[in-house]
Amino acid sequence: MLAALLGRVVPLGLVFLSVLTTLCLADEFTTPPLSGGDLQQHFKIGEKLAITWVASVKKVTLDIRRWAEHEAGETVGVLAIAIANSGSFYWTVGEFDNINSQTLAKSSQFCFVITDPNRTINETTSEDGWVKGKLQSRAFIIDDVDSSSTTTTSSTPTQTLSVAATVTAVADGGLTQSAKIGIGVGVGVGVVVLVILASLVTVVFMHRRQQQATVPCYEVAVPASPPLEQTYKPLALDWRHRVELGGEDH
Repeated sequence: MLAALLGRVVPLGLVFLSVLTTLCLADEFTTPPLSGGDLQQHFKIGEKLAITWVASVKKVTLDIRRWAEHEAGETVGVLAIAIANSGSFYWTVGEFDNINSQTLAKSSQFCFVITDPNRTINETTSEDGWVKGKLQSRAFIIDDVDSSSTTTTSSTPTQTLSVAATVTAVADGGLTQSAKIGIGVGVGVGVVVLVILASLVTVVFMHRRQQQATVPCYEVAVPASPPLEQTYKPLALDWRHRVELGGEDH
């Protein structure tokens, strides 16, 4: 009987403890964590991370703002507007947030801010982690990608030397090996283009001649003339014709 009683009481106690913990827990960002302190975490442009929080509202708007004198300053970018409160948002640093080299040149210190689009949070007082209607994260630092500057610096002298060598060779009356190769390639390409054009012209010309040669000709049937008779029938004359011609009279 005691075991059955404990089997009923213990689950109820655990449920009550969970509800009590949820009610007593203040709204806050869990990434970056509040326990870490300000400016302790570094992110880099291109890095992907999950921003997480606990907030007792149905919808949230998530901003990234500058960190100014231990509080959020001007808004740099809006990451999400009036989305359902799922407790997390996946963010790629530098995408759709106005974070770039120019932004970081001014300041590299930022923080996240959540606001309630439904305005269920009192914007004049501070309660449950909210300060004047804003839930603010710990401040963090975003580092710029510095590899591009090194690559650009190292490639510039090489290009300068190549141009200088070319100019010197031309001034001395000769051509560099690269210039000779370029001329050879250009001539080859020009010959190929001319051959293609000549082939096209020949094909068009032959096609037109073939069309003209295949124009249908119509033959006219001429009826054959009848053969001439080689024999003649004797002319039969009556007595009147013979009298006229001096013949006998009947």
